[in-house]
Amino acid sequence: MVLKLPKEPVSDRISINSVLRPYQKVVLAEMEGSGCINHIWLCPGRKLFSSRNAILRIYFDGMENPNVEAPVGDFFGIMHGENYYPINTEYIAAQQETGYNCYFKMPFLNGAKIELEIGMEEAPVYLMVDWHRYPNQAMEESHRFCARWRHENPTERYGKDY
Repeated sequence: MVLKLPKEPVSDRISINSVLRPYQKVVLAEMEGSGCINHIWLCPGRKLFSSRNAILRIYFDGMENPNVEAPVGDFFGIMHGENYYPINTEYIAAQQETGYNCYFKMPFLNGAKIELEIGMEEAPVYLMVDWHRYPNQAMEESHRFCARWRHENPTERYGKDY
């Protein structure tokens, strides 16, 4: 899909280096105005099953419910609570020493917010968000990125869809 984004972007970057305490929920990045997230790099703490120790939420346009809500590892393609295995695709990448990367374009009209909620283990977090601002330009794109993780245990065999 080709997105209808303004033609004169202004590049911007947000960087965070922090240690999050158990059960802490924190806003890691806030972007104002119209824009588009181009790249998210996140390096969470690397303990056994730590990829499900943190929930990533991304909100667009002042919405109350997040467009993205998933355990960190699952959002970046690391499934089943595993900590790491190599992934290298056009849209997501995971490397053992350098963390997780997401290259999905995520446009927004009235701001975006990235939030992380930590579970019962303390976690160091390194985050970089590369995004474009579009000052004094009309945003025509109406699509918004959406990714929500759902889990059911035990599952209903041939049961209902989410």
